[in-house]
Amino acid sequence: MLLALSLLEEPERTVMNVAQVCGYRDNSSLKRAIENFAGTPSLASIRDQSFAAAFDGFLTELRGLRYGTGRRTRAAPA
Repeated sequence: MLLALSLLEEPERTVMNVAQVCGYRDNSSLKRAIENFAGTPSLASIRDQSFAAAFDGFLTELRGLRYGTGRRTRAAPA
């Protein structure tokens, strides 16, 4: 996800190109993944955010999950 967010900052890249580079089938799959990750409703607002802000959010989420204060988006394996 962090790779996708950083690639979306490059103005010459299309959303479809970023989706393919990151292994998504199409741009709508990438859009849904970004919305789940960042809680942001549109790719346009993702392009307006910086990679640093996304990375800070990622670290906050990671710390929360590690110490039991973060959200869990899917069940842990049994």
